[in-house]
Amino acid sequence: MLNTIYTTIVDFLFPPHCPLCGAYVDTVGAWCPACLDQTIQVHKLPLSILMQNDISMVRAVGRYRGGMKKFIQALKYQKKLAMLPAIHTLLDVALPKTEFAGVDYVIPVPLHRKKLQARGFNQAEKIFHPWADGCQLTWLEALIRCRDTNPQYKMTVMERRINMRAAFSLRKGLNVRGKKILLVDDIFTTGITIQECAIVLKQAGATRISGLTLASDA
Repeated sequence: MLNTIYTTIVDFLFPPHCPLCGAYVDTVGAWCPACLDQTIQVHKLPLSILMQNDISMVRAVGRYRGGMKKFIQALKYQKKLAMLPAIHTLLDVALPKTEFAGVDYVIPVPLHRKKLQARGFNQAEKIFHPWADGCQLTWLEALIRCRDTNPQYKMTVMERRINMRAAFSLRKGLNVRGKKILLVDDIFTTGITIQECAIVLKQAGATRISGLTLASDA
């Protein structure tokens, strides 16, 4: 009861608002209809023939611009975890819970331990783990980033491919043979990072690997 009273007082003093335009909304994490419609742009991403050997399909919830870009940058670089309820609302609205019913494991693209220690969290886990739980999908941190790769935002496609080569490995003792995997990450740019993860899982015997990202910059 005390929690209910506290929440009521907080909502009265600081009413929840749309994270994009600031309009008042009913609950924390909610969006106004116009901004929600503007931000959700679920689309399949173009994959090269080389990538199609390793990963069947990648989808993104939206484009890496406007409000979506603002949220991802605030989460990753300013550690604004208060952005997460709005992001989780996007996922719940954009992705039907039954759409991924055949997936055995949801696996995040991992960070190297140095970056994980510096940031304090893996943004892919913060974004997608609650969604996976809500869909009753098994979350599995199956991959390790075994090399501390360089930032890629200014690299060419070839430089990215060299940078990411052999950057991931499967955790010891895990078995993904015969499993259907959904790889998740925050942004898809060239697809090389998610492809390198898929290669490791394919070599370990996974039968079907697809990808899901919050945004695409492709």
